[in-house]
This record gives sequence, structure tokens and C-alpha cells, in this order.
Amino acid sequence: MSENALLWVALALAGLSFGSSLLYIWRDDERFKRLSKYMLYISVFFVALAFVLLTYYFSISELSIEYVLAHTKVSYPLKYKIAGVWAGNAGAILLWTLITGLAGVVFDYFSSERRMKNIRPVFTAMFFAFILMVVKAGLFSPASEQALDLYPNGFGVKPLLTTDLMVVHPPLQFLGYGLTIIPFVAAISYLVFGREDWTDSLTLQFTRIAWLFYGLGLGVGALWAYQVLGWGGYWGWDPVETASLMGWLALTPLLHILKRRHDRNTHRFLAPVLAGLTFMLIMFSAFASRSGVLGGVHQFARGGKKGLVAIVSGNWILSNIVMILAVSTLLTVPLLVYRYSKEKAFDLRLPKIYLGVGFILSIIAICDVSAFTKIFMVLSSSIYPSNPFFGSILVFGLILLVPGLLVYSLSEGEEGELNLRNLIKEDNTILLTVGVLILGAAASLILLGMGAGGIENQAAFNSRMPYFTIPLALLLIICSTWRTLEVRKIGYIITAGFALGLATYGIFNDLGIHGFEIGFYIVAVAVPLFQIYSIGSRYSDKIYSRLSGLLLFVVGLLGIILWSSAPSVAWPFGGFTGFLPRFIMTFLSSIVLISAFSAYKSENRNFIILGTLLGVITFSYWVGAVLSVIALLFLLKSWNNFSSYGFSLSKIRSLLNTSSRHIIHIGLALLILGFVLSTFMSAQARVQGLNKNGEKSALGYDFRLLGSGGEAEGEEFEHVYAKIGIYEGGRLVDVGNVSMDWWTGGGVTPHMMEQVTVVSTLREDIYLIPSSFFTEADGWKKSMSKSKFSSSSIQAASFQVEVIPGMNAVWGGMWLMIVGVSVLIITDFFKAKKSRTEKIERWKKEYKEEILGG
Repeated sequence: MSENALLWVALALAGLSFGSSLLYIWRDDERFKRLSKYMLYISVFFVALAFVLLTYYFSISELSIEYVLAHTKVSYPLKYKIAGVWAGNAGAILLWTLITGLAGVVFDYFSSERRMKNIRPVFTAMFFAFILMVVKAGLFSPASEQALDLYPNGFGVKPLLTTDLMVVHPPLQFLGYGLTIIPFVAAISYLVFGREDWTDSLTLQFTRIAWLFYGLGLGVGALWAYQVLGWGGYWGWDPVETASLMGWLALTPLLHILKRRHDRNTHRFLAPVLAGLTFMLIMFSAFASRSGVLGGVHQFARGGKKGLVAIVSGNWILSNIVMILAVSTLLTVPLLVYRYSKEKAFDLRLPKIYLGVGFILSIIAICDVSAFTKIFMVLSSSIYPSNPFFGSILVFGLILLVPGLLVYSLSEGEEGELNLRNLIKEDNTILLTVGVLILGAAASLILLGMGAGGIENQAAFNSRMPYFTIPLALLLIICSTWRTLEVRKIGYIITAGFALGLATYGIFNDLGIHGFEIGFYIVAVAVPLFQIYSIGSRYSDKIYSRLSGLLLFVVGLLGIILWSSAPSVAWPFGGFTGFLPRFIMTFLSSIVLISAFSAYKSENRNFIILGTLLGVITFSYWVGAVLSVIALLFLLKSWNNFSSYGFSLSKIRSLLNTSSRHIIHIGLALLILGFVLSTFMSAQARVQGLNKNGEKSALGYDFRLLGSGGEAEGEEFEHVYAKIGIYEGGRLVDVGNVSMDWWTGGGVTPHMMEQVTVVSTLREDIYLIPSSFFTEADGWKKSMSKSKFSSSSIQAASFQVEVIPGMNAVWGGMWLMIVGVSVLIITDFFKAKKSRTEKIERWKKEYKEEILGG
């Protein structure tokens, strides 16, 4: 169809941009610079046009296009029609390509031409490869007459995907994917051209925004699994979940190293290594989720599982993903070895041979990716015959590690004084953190390979988690305290962590080493309390300001935890539990938490007063109100110790910037603590035959059937629900609606499907999953029944109950991390803007002085 011409034009323009960018480097002609730049911009514009056109076709249900027919239904609401754009492989890659292109345009616009001269050819080559994937997919191909006759109203997507969370989850994930192209192409340009300024503040900001959206995508996906899938959890180590997590685990240390590289010009080779590794893991994650080769609940590809070679050979999108992954690996690592060897003045013969081999294999991958895949799988099968996927991990390990280690082993290390203070200084702790996170990603990859083929073994992951999370908790404690506390006091905090860990290990001895994790992470979350108390004791004249900060920290943290999961506890007056009120209150609780750090530093009493007032509002349970009032009294007691400079962002930027890092670390510790509690301390029971006149007990709660209802279509009901009253000690805790809905479309055999309900309390979540309903007209009808209900008057219900502690810590920890990195992005943006303004003013001043002097 003519619509495909948009993508062909975009592809041609991207190729022209790539060629002219190379000519600009070769000839240093400004005409080639302008041509390359404007061709890139226009290419992205045509990709955007294709995306807008596809979105329009979905909105009007243009079923004559095969892709639209396969991923929507006429009866869908508009939001689900729009979500159909990225429901399939081709549309998702188009979205990814558009985000990649827009990221490149923004980066090109705000970067200096001196930097973009070397970065633009790398970016345009990558962008060309992405467009090629979409072009070969035939996105606008016409639907066959047979398909239109068979599905006159559209085929639709799987009912699991028709939720509001699935409308936003893929775009968030692909925003994270697309933005990581910036640090990757910047790193490649450094390896090829040797420019040292590739890790400027703009690259760092792009990486932070990528981390933010990547994390949001994972969080929304976890919430979808928790509320929709009905498996009683939010994380099941599904292969695609695990693959996505590996990319995020690599992106996190990349952020730390880019920051050190930007500030102190260190880690000249570790930074590009992590940039390349992150991009490669993201490509692997995309391949895993879109091919179905790993199985799991994220099985997007229709049909049975196929071998890797068959999948790659039969799908242009997946073959191009494999090609990009292979070429990125085969060129990045040899370039890194070559650049390192050249700067260290080593013998370049071996690195040149390695680079040449990588180039030859890259050409093979580009020309015939299926042949390359066959070669790769033969090597993998010969290394590990019983599991070729695990063998492929080992092959990649050999490609990535062995040459680099051989060259690195030739370098001479620097000797220095070995003492505890040197060991815990920032450089070492960051490197240790990077090592722990990369080892976590590597362990996940190896376990994923060992369990590939649809064998999902959660215990294999969970049993190994403590060996990753406990060192991470130790590093979180050190990173949060080494600047402000003496080594001796840091030792006290670590000792307290081990002591509390041993105590919780004894209390929860049936959990094994996970019991130790609970105590250790409680200390990791509470690190700011130790700092506030410790510094307050050193400066007795500021003890009241430190105590004010301690109380505000508790109020803000509890407010975030409760509003993110159990708003009825935070606000006992009722009627304030919708998404928007919860979002506003959680945001205001974050301001309370930041005001705690302001009190801790004796800065800006106006901001602290605002924090205490918000503490009363957001955490109106009497404990929060009392603590906030006491914090205000402490503030008044030490009034003269505080500075006051209003609420200008430029004035409090330093405070926000510093506190944001603590908030991120606290959020991570809280998230892991919640994961341990919810994974290893949950309990399950089944309630059978609960009728209207009876009461059943399970897991410390009493359940009563309070009523029922439904929504009918004709004489049958497509949605039926039962109101379940949940009581504890005779007191009504809450009412949960357990329901069953009629599911059809997306190739699914029509059936009744259970819909879970979650009731959150201060202590735990109560998770209800219906299994069967009894009506006089239908008798007992189970979930997965192939017929609808004839009546919505439910006389009895059977359901599964699961009590899950720690979920408020999980959602609260995620929120804290989102707030922390958002504040960091905003404050650094204004810092960079101010710096640019000051630099321009200084240049103007110097220019005027030079003119006047002349």
C-alpha cells in the first residue's frame, strides 16, 4: 500500500543522513553537515507520520489493513484501540523506532556540533537499522478477503491486555528502551573517534530519564501482574520479566559510572563497557519478549514455540533485532580492546586481529543473519549440548570477557595504602556496587538460560537472591553514610544491621537466610535516622532541628507507604481512595520526606513548616498528626538555627539534589525489604461454599457474602460479582468484589475468567481470587466455564484467599525511587541551565572587555 512509502522514504533519508555524515567527517564540508542533520530530522518526521497514520487507522477501525485487523475489534473503547498500535511486534518496533529517532533529534539539537560530528554517523546507522526492521515487517499490508470474512469485527488482542495498565506499560518500557540509544552511540563514537567529552551532562540526563521510564515500565508491569493475572503476586521470575530486569540492572551502574566520568573524568573504559552491555541486554530483552522463544506469560508471538534459527529466519523484525545485537557485540568489544591497547601503548597486532574478526562476523550477520544464527547455535550446542541456550550465554561470555581480560592483564595496577577509610570511599563503593549489580544481571542470565524452554523455577532465583541483596544492602548503608559519619559509627550501623538480621533470622527461622535479609534491610531503610541522631549528638545546639527532621522522616515515609497501598489507613475519614487523590497525597508525602532532610541540614525553616503542615494533612491518622505537631514544636525551639530563603527552586536546588540521592537509596532498600516479606511470608487458604447466611474463617479473617450483582447482555450475564465482607475480631476491615467476566477475542476460546480483588491494610494485603459461584439457575459454575451466567443472584461463592505482607513497602519503595530520580533530573536541568547562562554572560563580558581594550 502507499502508506508503506512513508517508511521507505524515512529509510532512504536515514541512509542519506548516514552517508553525508561520513562525508562531513572526511571532507569537513559544512554542506554535508547541514545535509546530514536535516535529512535525519526529516527522516524522523516521516516515521512520526507513519505512526500517526497507523494510530488513526486503529482509531477508526480500518480493518482492511492486516495489522489493524489482527490487533483490534470494532467494539473496543478508543483507549484500547490506540493501545492496539503497540500490541503486536511491528507496531511496537515502530513505536521504539519513533522514540529512538526523537531522542536522537533532541540530543542533536541541544548538543554542540563539535560532538555531534562524531556521534551523528553512529546514530544514523542505528536509526537506519531500526527503520529497516519496520519496513520489512510490511506494517500497512492489506488484509486478505478470507481474514475479513472470518473476523468482520476484528480479531482483537488477548483479553489480559485490555486493561488500562496495558495501555501505558509498553510505551513506558519502550521509552526506556529508546532513550538508552544515546549513551550507547556516544560510547561507540568515543571508541571510534576518541573524543573524551561524550559523557557530558546531556548524556547523563538522557540516561537518567531512560532509567526512570524503564523502572516505571517494570513497575506498571508488576502492578498489572498483581491486579490482573491472579497468581497472587507481582513478580514471578517469568523469563521476559527477568530479561527486562537484566537491562535495568545494567542501566543502574551505568548511571553511577557516567556520573563519576562526568564529574571526575574517571572510568574511561568501564563507562563505554556498561553503555554497550546495557544496550545489548535491552536488545536481548526485546528479542525475548517479542519472539516467544523463552515462553512465559509474556508470550506475544502466536503459535507454538519454535527453534531459535526458525524464529530468526521467519521473522524480519526478530532477525533484525538479532542482527543489531550481534553487530553491537562484535564491534563494541573489539573497539574497546583496541582503544584501551592503543592508549596503553600495547602491541596492537592482537587487538587489530580481534577487531578484524569482529568486523567480518558483523558483515556475515548483516548480510545473512540466519546463517550467522546457525553458526552461533552450532558453537553453543558444542559447548553445552544439553542446553544450547545456556551454551549461547557462555559463547557471549567468551566473546565479551576473554579478549578484554587478556589485554587488561598487561596493564600495571597502582599500589596504595590499604585501610578501612580507603576501602569505603566513594570510588571503591561505587565500583563494588557496579560489580554487585552486574553479577546480579549475569546470575539472572545464567539461571534464565538453565531454565529456558518453558521451565519456570522461581525457587532457583529466590534461593540465590540473598547472595546479591545482602551485599547490596551493605553498600547502600556505606554509600549513604560515608560522607557524614566516622568509620567507627558506620561500623556501628553495619553491626546493628547484622544484629537485627540475626534476630529476625531467629524469629523467622523457617525462612532461612531470607529471615536475615529482613532485619538487615530494616536497618538499610532506617539509615537516615542514624545520621540524624548521630550528627545531632555532635552538635548539641542543633539537637532539636535534628529531632524535627527525624520525626518528619518517619511521617513522610509512612505517608508514602500508606498512600501507595492503603489510603484508608492514612486517611480514615473515607471517600479519598481514587487514583488522583492517592497520587496527590503520595506526592505531598514526598515533600514531607524532603523537608526532613532540610531540617537535618538546618536549612529553610519555611520549607520545614510546609512539611509539618503537609504531614498533618497527608498522614491524618492520629500518630502522623501528633508527630508532625511535635516536629513543628522542635522547629520553633531551634528557630534561630535555621536559614530562611523562601521556596525558590534555585535556592533549594542543592537540598533537593542531595536529598534525592538518599530517597532513591531508601526506596531501593524498602523495595527489596517488601519483596522479601511478600515473597516468603505470604500464606494461602481456600474458602469453600460461603453462602449468604454463613460465615467462614481463614488466615485470621472472617468472610461473609453480603450481596451480588452483574451486567447483562441480552438474557445472559457477561459480568457477575459477589460482595465479600472481610472482618477481623468482629470489625469490618473492608468489602471486596470478586467477579467473573466473559472473555473473548485475540484467539482465545470464549470463557468466564476470574477477576481478582485486593484489599490493602496497614499490615498486609488480602488477595481474593474467585474459583466458582453458585446460582439457582446455573448451579456451581467455575472459572474457565465455556458458557455465561443466566443469573447474577449468587447464593454461594468459593474463592482462594492469600495474605501478602510487605506490599505497601514494595509500592512505596517504587514511588520513592521514581520521586528521587525525577527530582535529580529536574534539579540538574536547572543547574545546567544556570551554568549555561553564566557561561554566556561571562563570554559576553570578556568580549566587551576585549573590544573596549582594543
